[in-house]
Amino acid sequence: IRMGEDERHVYVVGSPAIDEIETVLQMSDAEAGKLGHPDTLLLMHPIGRTDAEEFRDAAVVIDGLRRNVTRRILALEPNHDPGREGVMEALRQSGVRVVSHLERRDFIGLLRRVAVLAGNSSAGLIEAAAVGCPVVNIGPRQSGRYAPPNVVTVPEPRVEAVDLAVRQASRLRAASPSHPYGPGEAGGRTARTLARIDPHAPSLLRKRNSY
Repeated sequence: IRMGEDERHVYVVGSPAIDEIETVLQMSDAEAGKLGHPDTLLLMHPIGRTDAEEFRDAAVVIDGLRRNVTRRILALEPNHDPGREGVMEALRQSGVRVVSHLERRDFIGLLRRVAVLAGNSSAGLIEAAAVGCPVVNIGPRQSGRYAPPNVVTVPEPRVEAVDLAVRQASRLRAASPSHPYGPGEAGGRTARTLARIDPHAPSLLRKRNSY
């Protein structure tokens, strides 16, 4: 709206990331065994800083997760934003198990069985909340987004803070958080909205910035 869109043309439909998520079952013991039976999922993306800065913070997060020596960590590779190599180097030096990618069904199925998702991915605020997976959200990457009740936030990576947050988050699974990103009907809502809009209406193209 502040960029000039008429508020009458803004429709809140929710996140398509949780559409049909209830149809995805928990990952089986056999499939989880191929991944080392993880109880902690780490998904840490760079935030556009130098490799050295990203390495430092990722290493702190891993050390915090390892305060509990029985924790079985599975890390997913970070995205390709600047600083990725720093995160990757921290993962390599740590020796934690790393996979490059999980198909969506496998990722959701794994969220249904791990004790906690740690890192700074939007999946912690969206998909994880939809399946009741506790989350430790670390750093500023998701700042300004709605954080459901399954999320414990650590503003700055510190070993002790990460360890404490994981222990706090692990007690949240019993909660039934309402989801601020909708009930999983974004696709249908979007289709119905587009079906009743005239794409040639002149008012759709008129913008007036408010900043």
